[in-house]
Amino acid sequence: MFAAAERGCTVTTLTVSQEQHALARARIQEAGLEDRVDIRLQDYRDIDGSYDAVVSIEMLEAVGHEYLPAYFEVVDRVLRPGGRAAIQVITFPDATYERQRRGANWIQTYIFPGGLCPSLAVMERAMARTRLLVTGVEDIAPSYVATLREWRTRFMARLDDVRAQGFDERFIRMWEYYLAISEAVLAGDAATARRRPRVTTAHSSRSAAAPNATRPKPMPVVNISTRGGAARSPTPSASTPGSTMRSKRARAWSPAAIAPARCTRRRSWPTSTPA
Repeated sequence: MFAAAERGCTVTTLTVSQEQHALARARIQEAGLEDRVDIRLQDYRDIDGSYDAVVSIEMLEAVGHEYLPAYFEVVDRVLRPGGRAAIQVITFPDATYERQRRGANWIQTYIFPGGLCPSLAVMERAMARTRLLVTGVEDIAPSYVATLREWRTRFMARLDDVRAQGFDERFIRMWEYYLAISEAVLAGDAATARRRPRVTTAHSSRSAAAPNATRPKPMPVVNISTRGGAARSPTPSASTPGSTMRSKRARAWSPAAIAPARCTRRRSWPTSTPA
């Protein structure tokens, strides 16, 4: 909605959730943006056409390790030459990625079954067969601490609405616990990151073109926003809430989380959103 209303962009947005599709359509109609925003109930692999930019917001965690190359190949396929992709994702440290992939922590078991947070190295390897070039990585974990705190505050203030949707006390304790440990872990990661040595690299890549060779088209570029390592959850115990979360997951989506940089003319922006 932000890209369409504030930047004048034409947006194609995808979801595989019928509930999210219905809610998004209602909000678009209420905002009077039906002529600029096309909301599709569609798998990202089935998207067609070509676009100036792709925005993906906390969707990559649901793709799965074996499908990461296919995901980035789709991004590459739909981007026009010189196009840009902005991918916001929860990342896991490279050193412990394989342990996460082969196991299941508390959040993977009770909150997002089957979820997998990629590492930066894994994502870059998954782009190997594409034209995509990573041009920037931003750590948004410090600001996400405040976001999680706000989510928990709003959730706890509307428990009557939560119960009216059929969620029981066990779920309420579990969801509060999930938000609280995520906030605590990201706050700890942010504090640790401030004490770590910083490394800055600069590089250039140049292809040796033959005389009179046709100048190559601009490569699509990728900017990745991460929010630190995923919560390292304790093993469930008698004092830990532990019922499997229903499929009706209370997950927040803010399309304004990553705004298009410049869009002075009507452009096409596909976005993939979490289910």
